[in-house]
Parts: sequence; structure tokens; C-alpha cells
Amino acid sequence: MKKLIALTLSISTFSSFAFGPLPSPVCHKITVNEVKNKIKELGVKGYIDYSQPEAQYGEWECVMDNITNGLPEWLDLVPTLAPFTDAGTAEDLGLVLSVALQTNPTRVLDLIDNRSQVLNEREICSLPFYGGTREERNQYVVNIIEALYKVTNGKYCLSHIVSVIGQSTAEDFYKVN
Repeated sequence: MKKLIALTLSISTFSSFAFGPLPSPVCHKITVNEVKNKIKELGVKGYIDYSQPEAQYGEWECVMDNITNGLPEWLDLVPTLAPFTDAGTAEDLGLVLSVALQTNPTRVLDLIDNRSQVLNEREICSLPFYGGTREERNQYVVNIIEALYKVTNGKYCLSHIVSVIGQSTAEDFYKVN
């Protein structure tokens, strides 16, 4: 516990950047009800395929952006989408859930299903670093520690994140993509 507090205090002096993907330009154009209607029309797998056009920002990115924000109505889509994801979309989903832990840890932890490749605890309770500066990554860790420390069911997730940091080399952990 002393190590956890020391880690938090040593890296909490940086800016309050919420580590996560940049919002896509199409996000203001779609609602959770529109996604649900499209899923009813196309089926879940059909919707996932439909929502990923060749363009850089498609509807899938918008759905991921909204899940990242930890809004309950978007998080409610996760159990529907997860079983139909492929390698790339499963990775997207795991990443955004890891980021959403900062804003809605209780609801994200409620989604954990260790029988699922996508929604398992080790996937969600990870460090989703694909870019960003050292300060941004540090702030993400501070945000996660603060969020998980406040929830009753966050102990294992917090423990796993701390253990991942301990297993990471400084070079890997702080490498900027």
C-alpha cells in the first residue's frame, strides 16, 4: 500500500490529461438508439462489419469514443458487441474499456466476464498505451489508481495494474509512439 501511495504521489504532479482516443468527427452524428436500431436491422456481426468502413473514422470509432467516456447507455452495448468482435475490434473494445475505467470504474468492472476473451479482467485491467507522452501515461495511471481505489470491487483490477507496471521496463513503459 505504501508503494501504491508513493507511486501515486510521485506521478500526480503532471497535467490532468484523460488518456484516451481523440474524438472522431462523426460522433455527434450517432446516438446509442441509432446503433441499437442498426443492430436490430443487421444483427450484431453485420453491424460491426457495417460500422468499419475503409475510411479512417467510421461509426465504429464513434461507438468506441462513446464507450471510452464511460456513459452507462454506451457501456450497456458492450456485452452485445463483445461476442461478435474479431481480433482488431476486440482489441479496440478492450482498449476503450481500460480507458473508461477512469470515469466509470464500477460499471466497467461490472462488465467483466472472465469466460470471455474480450471482457476478461486481465484484458480490461491493463495499461492501454499505444501512444501519448510520458506525462499522459503517468496521468492515466494516477487516474486509474484514484478511480479503482474508491470502488469496492476494484481491488483485483488495481492490483493487476500495479503488477503490470512493476513488470514493465521503464523503456517499454515510457516509449512514445
